[in-house]
Amino acid sequence: MKGTVSVLLIFLLFASCHNRPGNNESIAIKKAVMIENSQVVEKVTDEWVNSFPNNIRKIKSQFKRMNVSKYNCSIIDEFYSDYGTKVDTKDLIQLDSITFSELFGSASKDLEDYCESYLYSIERPFLGLYPITLIKYFGVVERPLMLVLFDSNGKYLNSIEIADSYGETGGCLSSKFSNDSTMIQEFEWYDYGVDSIGNDVWETTYQTQTVIFKRNGEFEIKNIARN
Repeated sequence: MKGTVSVLLIFLLFASCHNRPGNNESIAIKKAVMIENSQVVEKVTDEWVNSFPNNIRKIKSQFKRMNVSKYNCSIIDEFYSDYGTKVDTKDLIQLDSITFSELFGSASKDLEDYCESYLYSIERPFLGLYPITLIKYFGVVERPLMLVLFDSNGKYLNSIEIADSYGETGGCLSSKFSNDSTMIQEFEWYDYGVDSIGNDVWETTYQTQTVIFKRNGEFEIKNIARN
């Protein structure tokens, strides 16, 4: 009887170890859960992008980012290296003439300086507006990131600069939404001068303003005094 019990215990122990997932199986399960979760996230993300008008939706895979919401000069600076002397735009897609015409339609003739812009992000709709961002160009003096607004039919309405990295004297423009209709913009410039005894002096100038958007794509800018 005692021998029978021992054999039974050994069998049960072997069976339980055999049925317990090994390391590889556990990793596979975890990966499956991660994939499933990521698919849910992507599905939710795509849901609002798919509400965009067709001229934007059909090129959505060409944008680098989605739903950025806070913009600063680091968005531009990430494409610069070697102390700002080299530009690397390999991860950005530039608007060619065909895509440019399809995107802007009848307004394209008035927006020629956007023609070789780089697609950066698609942003969540607000106030019935459908926004994207474009890096307008990479220059020495300015490198503006533009918020470009379309209506639900894909018609271009308006645009505004929301980030910039000032290359010559230095400085930055940053923007963020405080609610669906209001954006706060912060400017800073680095000014060079010489004091009364001939020493080099760098001073920083700040300015803050609010941008209040309207449903037709127009906006009003109000300066805010800073101490």
